[in-house]
Amino acid sequence: MSPRSHTALLALVLFAPVAAAQQKVAVSAGESDRRDCVVQFMLPDDTEPGGYALTDDAGERTPLQVGPGGRATFILGELKAGQTRTYRVGEGGGVGWNKTPSVEMSRDGERLTFTAGGKEILQYQGAKTRLPQGYEPEYQRGGYIYPLYSPGGKLVADD
Repeated sequence: MSPRSHTALLALVLFAPVAAAQQKVAVSAGESDRRDCVVQFMLPDDTEPGGYALTDDAGERTPLQVGPGGRATFILGELKAGQTRTYRVGEGGGVGWNKTPSVEMSRDGERLTFTAGGKEILQYQGAKTRLPQGYEPEYQRGGYIYPLYSPGGKLVADD
């Protein structure tokens, strides 16, 4: 299976010229099970940027972020191969409705650590770091991301 087919996810926005809060979006898993996938789709260009909510047929709400130009982004929790889920786009539910943790950043010298819900996501090392004994100075480096974790907490990068 090609890398492209692993990430292929279909999001269809079904709308006529109506307000963003009346839009529907259908997401299909395709041939693979999906979990914690980032899904993007376009709403009308004049959609006000900000936080919205997607509500599925079971009444479950999912946070939706809309940026400039109507680019909408959300994280699809879980969808089995061959399944499709339809959402209604609505206004955000106010402060606190969203169970998704916010991303926070802390600084320790030239190292930035990003966390979500208390779980580390990644570290960015800005300055050159000390080399382990036995390495030549030309191997000293900075300006890199390590470690990097998947949404499930698995280390996905190597230093």
